[in-house]
Amino acid sequence: MKKVLVIHYSQSGQLTEIVKSITRPLLQSKKIELVFEELQPAEPYPFPWPLIKFIDVFPESVLMEPPEMKPFLFDADTRFDLVLLAYQVWFLSPSLPVTGFLKSTKASVMKDVPIITIVNCRDKWLMAQEKVKESLRRIGGKLIDNVALVHQGNPITTLITTLRWLWAGKKEGFWKIFPPAGVSDDDIRGAERFGEAILHALETGEIEKREPVLKGMGAVKVDADIIQQEEVAQRNFFVWAKILRAAGRQGEWKRLPFLVLFMLYLSSLILISIPLSVVFKLIINPLRRKALQKKIEYYEKPSGSSILHK
Repeated sequence: MKKVLVIHYSQSGQLTEIVKSITRPLLQSKKIELVFEELQPAEPYPFPWPLIKFIDVFPESVLMEPPEMKPFLFDADTRFDLVLLAYQVWFLSPSLPVTGFLKSTKASVMKDVPIITIVNCRDKWLMAQEKVKESLRRIGGKLIDNVALVHQGNPITTLITTLRWLWAGKKEGFWKIFPPAGVSDDDIRGAERFGEAILHALETGEIEKREPVLKGMGAVKVDADIIQQEEVAQRNFFVWAKILRAAGRQGEWKRLPFLVLFMLYLSSLILISIPLSVVFKLIINPLRRKALQKKIEYYEKPSGSSILHK
């Protein structure tokens, strides 16, 4: 009997749907025992999420300061054959409840164990995955694969539909040009194929080789136009996170003026990034095709040292 630990946290519930789709083939097997651990912060994060409260988690998310968590229910002394770690992206970082798990003593359950990460995000997941990769390196886990499911639509439409869903709880599409928010139902159903491949690797013992088992299945797709945006934004986010964190803790009024300044900065950054992305795509990126290709190959590869460690 192979044992699989599934760690996940979802505000809207969509990541839970993705996890259910991927684990469905495993649940149907009598040779696999699944242990589900739904992470629970001591103080729940709301959904829909009021704007100020949403922005107020920015510094801790970027700096990966763990929140207080409710006790984990799984037995950390159990030896698992595989860990599935599913997370959302908050401000180019793993969500705080996932950080809470990664920074806990019970995260040692992943030491010397094959790990597959599952990411649910709008379009930017590279820097968050680098942070998770660095955390797993410190724990001693072996990351063998990554699945990244991104929201349907182009970067402009997903920005609007995601914020509308996040702040107002409205997920449905509108005005014919805006699709429903989040990952499409087809993509969620299609994620079951990853579970079938994982099941095969567990049953055949291939998982013990600690090599990728989802290669060639389209588990991740790195957008060359996003790489530069993420790398630049991450550096700027780190500076702002330090400033906001120095101004006070979450919920403290003295941090509010700095949060307003950050919101203005972030709005300006988004507006500027739209025309800049066009310039990069049409003019700059074609001139550095080889360098971009190397970066794409790096980000598509789950294993290896994180760039944050280099």
